Amino acid sequence: MANPPIATTDVVLRNVADLIECPLWDERSGRVVFVDCLGARVLDVDPADPASLRVRYDDLGPDGTIVGFAGLAADDGLVVGSTGGVYQVAPDGQITQLADPPPGAPDDVRFNDGRVDRHGRLWAGTTTADRRPGAGLLARLEPDDGDGWRWHPVVPGAALSNGLDWSDDGRTLYYADSMATLVTRYRLDDAGRDVIESEPFLSYDLPIGPDGLVVDAEGFVWVAVWGAGEVRRYDPDGELERVVVVPTANVTSCCFGGADLDLLFITSEGPVADQAAGGHHELGGSLFVTQPGVRGRLSHRFA
Repeated sequence: MANPPIATTDVVLRNVADLIECPLWDERSGRVVFVDCLGARVLDVDPADPASLRVRYDDLGPDGTIVGFAGLAADDGLVVGSTGGVYQVAPDGQITQLADPPPGAPDDVRFNDGRVDRHGRLWAGTTTADRRPGAGLLARLEPDDGDGWRWHPVVPGAALSNGLDWSDDGRTLYYADSMATLVTRYRLDDAGRDVIESEPFLSYDLPIGPDGLVVDAEGFVWVAVWGAGEVRRYDPDGELERVVVVPTANVTSCCFGGADLDLLFITSEGPVADQAAGGHHELGGSLFVTQPGVRGRLSHRFA
């Protein structure tokens, strides 16, 4: 589209943390759940009441612990990916470790973005401290033959594993590797488990490019474009259809929410070491909202 429609945003929470990520709409509580990555916390807020901001999970691991993602759980708790592994957080706050990082991972591995599929399975990506090409992966967490869990690698060789979401039938996976500046489309088997074939979907001429992403109710893909200050909507052929302009450069992810799933919530990061501070980063680390004119889907819950 030569001149795609452009929408703007409002601020829900200003400068809440240096890096917020992985927003989710919890339809049971009417709150936006999101991750304070560097603070190693999961927060939530009623978007109509910024003062209602609260901590849902606080990782007490060693200095440098990073929380990479959070997902909703069927019991109204959370599933959280942190530097030390994957944890289930019960509604009463009790924490149970489900799994270590995938076996064979480098010592400096950490989780970066994850999502629950329509079958209640967790898919989680990894990266390393220096985002080394090939050192990360996308893997699925599955029950083992006993009462534990095991990792099933799906996409190896990532540098900075990032946003992922599926078509409504669960047979098409969209997946971003930010350092490769690429979103790939994978066709999965009937069970939505294993890759049958893949093809490039989107590429960006940016240092990082695609961060988090979400698929809406019409099957279009919304991509948070880090460094560009935009969330872009693409049709299933990869054509740009709509743009949301965000008043800060480093947009990290997005989700649909609200009672009618017609609001788009957007997370962001402040300036990083190789970027000049200035007006375009003043709202970095804020949570934004816009009404984009289309509806989204509910998040699946970890079973």
